Amino acid sequence: MKTMYYQIIVIFFLISFNTNAGVIINDSATFEWGYDFEGPLEGYFTGELDYQTITFGENFIGQTVNDGGVFETLSELNASSLSLQTNSISSDNLGLFWAHGQKGIYGGNNNDAGTGSIAILLKNTADIFQFSLFDGDFGDFTINFYSDKADLIGSYTQTAIDSALYGYRVESGERIAGVTITNNDAGGMGISFVQEYQIEKVPEPHSALLFCLSLAMLLRVNTQKKANKAIK
Repeated sequence: MKTMYYQIIVIFFLISFNTNAGVIINDSATFEWGYDFEGPLEGYFTGELDYQTITFGENFIGQTVNDGGVFETLSELNASSLSLQTNSISSDNLGLFWAHGQKGIYGGNNNDAGTGSIAILLKNTADIFQFSLFDGDFGDFTINFYSDKADLIGSYTQTAIDSALYGYRVESGERIAGVTITNNDAGGMGISFVQEYQIEKVPEPHSALLFCLSLAMLLRVNTQKKANKAIK
């Protein structure tokens, strides 16, 4: 009987883990235009950039910004919620600059646009996040995704290609509440046409339903075993 109980517990936790595990995939890019930053002025600025449903900063509180000499990197996020942090020096914070006839947002570092970090806080959690990359020169960029509890729920390191569109979709688990982007691309990079939105999800099964399902599965297996023994 103890063995049966242990089996029930194991099956329950396995099913629960697979149902709630967070998975973000990078195959959702569409050619719908996102935010183009037409309103704000051009140049470096201090403080946050609040743009419709997205707010931009340098990093999240609970992260350390590391200056590697040219490119900024970010430490792991140590927090229980997401709050943006900015740099009091405008050229080390963020800037809006023109590229390809369109304005994009760039992370600043030592007055070198595009080499600094960018943190993005969504006013509403999202299943889809995408952007167009400006000034990529085939270096690397790293994008991290966070839940509203500041948990890391996805991370990708990809090649920075100029004018390419990058899109990401939550396959399962928690929605995206925040994003950070760093890079080591020669000359730096910026982003524009940022877009995020939710898609309708199928409600996840309740824990009690999962437990009943695992119990029914196990009882059926045990019943079948007894029937087979009786036949022998």
